[in-house]
Amino acid sequence: MTPDEYASRIQKYAKQLREEKDFKTQTAQYIATNIHRHLTRLKPELANKSFNLTKAVIHLKNLLENIFQDQEFWEQKATWILSHLDAWSQEGIEPDSATRLINRMLGLYSKKEDKEFYIISFCAFETAEEFLQKENLYSRSLETLQSMLGMEPQESIPATQAPLFQTYDDTPVMTSLPYLTGVQACFGAELWEDVDGIPGFRRIFGKGFIEHNIIQHHPETNRLELVAGNAAWEIINQLGIETTYMFLLFASYATDMEKPWEGTFSFKATDVISMGLFNWNKRSDLSLGQKLKKLGELAQQVASLSIAINNLDLKLMTYTAEIQPMWLLKLQYLGQLSWTMDSSQPNKVSYEPEEPTELIITAGPNDWVKPFQDSEKFFCLYEYGFLAKSTLLINPYRQPLAAALAVFLTIMSRINTSGKYKIKTLLNRLGYLSKESHLQTIQNNRHKRNELIEKWDNALLTLHELGWQIEFDPDTYLESIEPSWKLEESKHIEGKRRPRNWLELWLEAYVIIKPTSKIQAKLEGINNGKALPAKRVKQRNSKKSSKDTNRRQIPGWVLEKALKLKGWSFAYLAEQLEVHKSLPGKWIRGDRKIQPMHLQLIWKWLDSELHQVLGSQSI
Repeated sequence: MTPDEYASRIQKYAKQLREEKDFKTQTAQYIATNIHRHLTRLKPELANKSFNLTKAVIHLKNLLENIFQDQEFWEQKATWILSHLDAWSQEGIEPDSATRLINRMLGLYSKKEDKEFYIISFCAFETAEEFLQKENLYSRSLETLQSMLGMEPQESIPATQAPLFQTYDDTPVMTSLPYLTGVQACFGAELWEDVDGIPGFRRIFGKGFIEHNIIQHHPETNRLELVAGNAAWEIINQLGIETTYMFLLFASYATDMEKPWEGTFSFKATDVISMGLFNWNKRSDLSLGQKLKKLGELAQQVASLSIAINNLDLKLMTYTAEIQPMWLLKLQYLGQLSWTMDSSQPNKVSYEPEEPTELIITAGPNDWVKPFQDSEKFFCLYEYGFLAKSTLLINPYRQPLAAALAVFLTIMSRINTSGKYKIKTLLNRLGYLSKESHLQTIQNNRHKRNELIEKWDNALLTLHELGWQIEFDPDTYLESIEPSWKLEESKHIEGKRRPRNWLELWLEAYVIIKPTSKIQAKLEGINNGKALPAKRVKQRNSKKSSKDTNRRQIPGWVLEKALKLKGWSFAYLAEQLEVHKSLPGKWIRGDRKIQPMHLQLIWKWLDSELHQVLGSQSI
């Protein structure tokens, strides 16, 4: 056989070997079995757990994919197999060692006359051994080895909060002034102003103001510093509705913190995607890894906001202000490693991270909340409303004004219970008329002003379809400028024409926008003191006994015994609280913490039973 014929034979056999699945599968089986055997020696309890070899083989084959795509790798294996096969067939050299080794592995094979089958199996075994030794896998950590087999250890994933909206279509969300200004700052660059080269967003309140800037870690000084000039504007220009969505998630999880100045909360980004929030579950243009990275970027944008609560003393002509990040943030990406091999260095194997399969977002309010530990000030901080899941389902690209309105009104619904707003004020707060040049543009451009009112009408229709209650002030909002969908619901005006000066009339008109009737009922409950967080109940009932002021979380075992004394079942308690029937069980097992609004009611209903269980103890 000429050299060219031999080379052609090698290439042909390499192609055949590569296309068939047997060699890849056997190699992965040998590696998986050896690693698992080693794992059971390191951690004997793993031997009692079922091991899914098929799943491990599939996982390893994916890890080895980069190697399996290398042509030189297959030509080397083809050469090895054919040379041994030729020696066996032509010279009668039977590789008995191969038979013994194969029989020893897994007990999957019995001796057959198929010489090629044995040689391929022997080569797969040798290839597996090469990888195990070359990568020194037996010295790897337990977690790494488990990860290689697709056995992601549970303890490597941090404890996270349960996904939002599991039981209801709405969830509590912080609405006090710092959270209101923070979410407004995330709307985008139109609301920011440049002051002495440092872009900022400022809102006046009482005897002070809250200001947000952009703050980042400076690698040279190893400190957090305000970002100025173009560098700050580059970050601000990335802000938008999706950033406000992430901010609302932070503000919602913050309501579950008994002491906001202590600790953090964590949630899974895959939960955000699977719930359909941000509409990303429908996006086929992004892989899971890309979606997770995008969510990480949004979280970083929220965390780039600084906050300074400036208190002014006009008598002494002094002020106090401390600039710091509004949120603490840590991002933890989880994923798998894949083996890679350079064809120029076939004996050197390295690792490359694959796209992440999970992102754990850990965040919490920064030290700016610490002054609110004072009972009088805590009342101001712990104001909350309700965030409807449907708000986070509005497509911010197709319906930006509707999304912005829903976000802003979600926070304002707790503050402005009448729901009455001037059109011009709303558009100003959302960045559509925040600058004088915006108003001049629509005044001078017929197309622009028609486009703006059409966006407005469509945005109101979207909110209306989601259950928001919308009314038009009859004294200021003329029928001739009401949205066509509203007129169609009441009476259709043929040939409706707006008056010549409709823009000025429209901007000065008032609209009443309130959330869904269900959320309104919950807000009324808060205002009437029926569903207040425990901290706020203490503030209102400051004259009660000291035993009342010490009421905090109820241990699960205490709650369980108190319910038995009361004669209540878990299901009955859930029914009274209007929560899912499984939630009391989770409280008792310690899987979930009782939210402040539920805690207050449980204390109210089970006061004597709880103290009977506790005796002289206090919580």
